[in-house]
Amino acid sequence: MSIFLVFYILLLGSDISGQKIRGEFPAHSGQQIQLKGFEGFGTYSIAEGRADAYGNFELNYSRDDFGVGVLMSGKDHRFIVILSGEDIYLSGEALGFTESIEVVEGMENRQFAQFAREQ
Repeated sequence: MSIFLVFYILLLGSDISGQKIRGEFPAHSGQQIQLKGFEGFGTYSIAEGRADAYGNFELNYSRDDFGVGVLMSGKDHRFIVILSGEDIYLSGEALGFTESIEVVEGMENRQFAQFAREQ
C-alpha cells in the first residue's frame, strides 16, 4: 500500500502532459503548424501538428524548452511566442497577420504582445 501512495504522490507532483500551445486560425485549416525553439543562432524543432478543418491546433512543449519560440505555417506565416512554462492560447486570422492575433491565455505572451504593439 505504501508503494502505491508514493507512486500516487509522485504522479500528482509531476507534469506529465507538459505545456500546451493551442490556437485557432481559420486561414490555416488543414495546414501543418510547427513550433521551433532557438539554440544559439540556429533553430530546432519542438513540436508539429496539423490544424483541423476549423484551423484549431494543439502543440506540446516541455519545461526544457524555454525562451523564445516561433510558430510557423509555410514560409510567410510566423508568430513569436514566449515559452515560459505556461499554457498558451492564441486566436486570429493567420499567424502572419500579427495585428489580428489575440493572446487569450498566457500572461507572459500577453505582456510580450502588448510590448510589441507599443513599439
